[in-house]
Amino acid sequence: MTEGTRQLVTEWMHQEKYGHKGETKRKFYADLAHAKGVIKVAAADGKVTDETRNWVTGYLSATGVPDEVLDLADKFKPNMEDGTVPYHSKSGLEHAKYGQLWLFYDGFCAAAAGNELTPEKITAIYAAAKKMIIDEEKIKQVQEIFEKEQSLRQRRLALLFPTGIHNAVKEVTMEQ
Repeated sequence: MTEGTRQLVTEWMHQEKYGHKGETKRKFYADLAHAKGVIKVAAADGKVTDETRNWVTGYLSATGVPDEVLDLADKFKPNMEDGTVPYHSKSGLEHAKYGQLWLFYDGFCAAAAGNELTPEKITAIYAAAKKMIIDEEKIKQVQEIFEKEQSLRQRRLALLFPTGIHNAVKEVTMEQ
């Protein structure tokens, strides 16, 4: 992918996902902190699958994170280091108050992508939020939004591809 194409994808992703137009480049530290934090939330119960890590890498790539951050995130061991420290309510960092719920939303997404969003994992995610002094009601709201979006996605896919996307791709390929 060319640098111009990557920038176009990044701008589109920021506009589509966050309703943000304008500068999309963040500081190296902020990108790495978010990457580690998302993995740590997704691994709140001490477990993280390759699918979860792949979701994080794909998501971060689409948001324009540099390759060096992707490499460091891929090597991050959530059981050895707490990637949520910069987002702790008492960290004193400004981005903590803006990034906490975003971090947990992305953590729910990453865990679900790895088929890890079990009741035990959800309990562990809530415990991580409590440790960070984040209001449980806010995490419940994040979880509800995540679940509603997942449900809406399933409805959309069922309507657009009633026999499944794989069958649709196969049928289109056979027409050629």
